[in-house]
Amino acid sequence: MTGRPPPLRDRRSFLLLNGTQFLTVFGDNAFKQGIVLYALAVEGSRGHGASLAQFLFSLPFLAFALYAGDLADRFPKRNVVVAAKVAEVVVMLLGALALATRSLPLALTVVFLMGTQSAFLGPAKYGALAEYAGRPALARANGWFQAAMMAGILLGTGSTGFLLDGFGAHPEFLPLLLAALAALGVALALGMRRRPPASPHRRPILAPLRRLRRGLERAGRVPGLRPAILGHALFWAVGSLAFLAWNEAIAVRPDGTRLVAAGRGWWSVGLAAQGVFMALGAMACGRLALRRPLTTWVRLGLGLMVVGFALAGLLPAHPVLVFAGTAVASFGSGFYLIPLRTLIQGLAPPARLGGTLGVSQMLDFVGISGAALARMALRPTALEAQGLFLLIAVALVAGGVPTVERLARALNDARSRDAASPGPGARRPRR
Repeated sequence: MTGRPPPLRDRRSFLLLNGTQFLTVFGDNAFKQGIVLYALAVEGSRGHGASLAQFLFSLPFLAFALYAGDLADRFPKRNVVVAAKVAEVVVMLLGALALATRSLPLALTVVFLMGTQSAFLGPAKYGALAEYAGRPALARANGWFQAAMMAGILLGTGSTGFLLDGFGAHPEFLPLLLAALAALGVALALGMRRRPPASPHRRPILAPLRRLRRGLERAGRVPGLRPAILGHALFWAVGSLAFLAWNEAIAVRPDGTRLVAAGRGWWSVGLAAQGVFMALGAMACGRLALRRPLTTWVRLGLGLMVVGFALAGLLPAHPVLVFAGTAVASFGSGFYLIPLRTLIQGLAPPARLGGTLGVSQMLDFVGISGAALARMALRPTALEAQGLFLLIAVALVAGGVPTVERLARALNDARSRDAASPGPGARRPRR
């Protein structure tokens, strides 16, 4: 072995896709964070607006993720990406109308539409990533893709408070700016190479619950694929809860105090900075992935997340201490997510890559929407942000440890069977 990383199959298209991904994530996070901050300012720490925004953003993924996966297999993935980006321009223009009229219900409706656009984009962009990278370079490409996504989260979320303050009486300028960036994303996506569709005769079907069940059944026939999908979804469930906990930490309580004394501008920067640590973890894992079995890094990431969220919940409610604990968790999440996503992409049958990614995406948002509903259900208990961080640590131990161990056993068993009787042309993705 020379130690040289394998080359990307289509470097130019991958870079254009990565740029499109960055602009998409920037826009989604800037707009969603703006609506969450607006809802918390209107309702205070006891309102449901922030949780409702999170739920409405995730709802389209439950309804359309598998249908979107069909489209990603039925049509060239580049075409689906372009269409979704054009829809993003329209959605952001509607967002400008919502903020110009100071209508929280309309803004929440736009959040739902933004989630719909993202639901159709997800399987196509991750499927295109696999096509442009090629299997040998997939882990490294996922690391860079995750890093670009985290950079978008960093800049989008971190700039929101300051942008809204700067726009003053004209908050509608924020989504207008985001519409312009979405148009730039359309131009980048048009430059990507169009590759043949994976299953051009597939007929997209809209039956989300039945298809989710069947998709998980099919995944169960591939050793390791179903626990990888479940482990991936667990992260997005606890991540959704952590997002709400972070923002609620500075919400005004009924008595006029705050759990954490920080302004919304710098606190948004702190939330976005978590993306830096996640990106660093993702990039480090992308470089180290070939040196150990992927499940080694999943275990490491899970352990760091448990420790980090426990520290954020147990240490005094000082901005620096809360930030430090969540930073440890964010760094660990990069080591947790990259191997799982690589396994999902590598283990999925090529003809059903888009469909498998649709199943995974839908389950991710089952977790996100479930976390938002759980937060609303917990509201009467007066559980505050630090209690939510502790709850996340417990959930990761209770759900993550058995899932990761099932994944490791399934991959070890499959590796043993492959070694005993590999057969001609056997497909053995790195595990």
